[in-house]
Amino acid sequence: ETNKQDLLKLKDFKIYIQLMIFNLILKMNKNLQLLVLKEKQYGFEIIYQYYMSFV
Repeated sequence: ETNKQDLLKLKDFKIYIQLMIFNLILKMNKNLQLLVLKEKQYGFEIIYQYYMSFV
């Protein structure tokens, strides 16, 4: 049980870090097409969808 909880915390932390990085990319790129290319390049497809669901 504790191992599962630790893994979930680690996963949440990784998502948190990725969102922070993605937010930096968002701030740096005003061009949406360039942003989409970058998020695919950095493997942010899931994070991008997750982020867009809140916008």
